[in-house]
Amino acid sequence: MIAAFVLKRRLRRELARRLKAEEALALQARTDSLTGLPNRRHFDETLAREWRRAQRARAPLGLMMIDGDHFKSYNDRFGHQAGDELLCALADCIAANTQRATDFAARYGGEAFVVLLTGADAPEAEKLDERICRAVAAMTDGPSGALLAPVTVSVGVAHIVPDARAVYQDLLGAADRALFDAKQGGRNRVIAAPPPPALGKPRLVA
Repeated sequence: MIAAFVLKRRLRRELARRLKAEEALALQARTDSLTGLPNRRHFDETLAREWRRAQRARAPLGLMMIDGDHFKSYNDRFGHQAGDELLCALADCIAANTQRATDFAARYGGEAFVVLLTGADAPEAEKLDERICRAVAAMTDGPSGALLAPVTVSVGVAHIVPDARAVYQDLLGAADRALFDAKQGGRNRVIAAPPPPALGKPRLVA
């Protein structure tokens, strides 16, 4: 009787240990190893889920694409370790300024980051854009205390209220084009995408 009780307790502990290990591995697979932010895979999953939710609720969904200006030149001048320091500092800065519980910041790839804004209207997004740009301009120290050279970011932002005529790639494309315009316009600026045009007949949503 006692032996059976001890065996059951050991089995429960082993099951709990395995579940905890599996959860840790799942989290690791969805986290960017350098910056600690959610990675592209995690962002894609979250965007698809929030798109469906916003579509059902007819609620606005916003997306910011943030790109470090002249990052290659920074890397070439100061070295890859300094470049990694800069990416970590940018990630910390973005995470610290996305304060709503529904904001989702992630590393998109390279020196690019994204912030998904669930339920935020254009004025709210504009305030966040400005806050992040000011915070980046004020950065002086990296996570390990290394001094950072002056750095700026370019930002493209887009908003859409999802319906049956739209797919989430419309939001990604609009934010990406706005980011391109910010880069082409001289960098160190925020460009908002124009409201989406009529999208024609309904399309299947991914």
